[in-house]
Amino acid sequence: MSNSDARATAVNQPPPRGWRNFFSPFHIGLQLLVAALFYSANELDRIFNLWFALVPIIGIPAIIVGIIWIVGIIKNMALGRWLKLASVAIAPLLVWPLLVLLLRTGFDSHWVRFQFNKPNYEQTVRSLEGTHPMYHSWNWGSTGGAAAANIFYSLVYDESDRVTQREGEKSEGGITSVRTFGDHFYLVTLLYQ
Repeated sequence: MSNSDARATAVNQPPPRGWRNFFSPFHIGLQLLVAALFYSANELDRIFNLWFALVPIIGIPAIIVGIIWIVGIIKNMALGRWLKLASVAIAPLLVWPLLVLLLRTGFDSHWVRFQFNKPNYEQTVRSLEGTHPMYHSWNWGSTGGAAAANIFYSLVYDESDRVTQREGEKSEGGITSVRTFGDHFYLVTLLYQ
């Protein structure tokens, strides 16, 4: 058999079992993209007033990534690509607990938004005139609609820290919650159901 015949035979042969068997970050990246979409859902709704449109905007990519994940599990198991199977299988086990941990420790989209804009808020506070304790409120937008809960957000600077006394306050059918961002800054949320 000549060299050209051997090469032609090698080209027509299926790849050996386990071919392309390596750890792949592809599924971790896909899961991270969907997690980022869930993470920023509140801000997306507030900025674009998505209301019920937010459900398909988040749901459709989540379903697609879920299908890709299941196909990846089945395909790599059938082909005996164990390293690749492991990288597919652990993707949600790495990404989703990380997202839950971030949200439970207060690192949500509201906190990120505040950190990005904090220098502007501090500049506004420095320019306030009057006696101490200083107080200022910024409208942070709202979400909701006719058939859903309406949520109104305000960022408050309160040197007296009395705004914390509004936690759980019921007024006009709404419930108030107060979250601190530190340095006398508070996120006041009014929920109407």
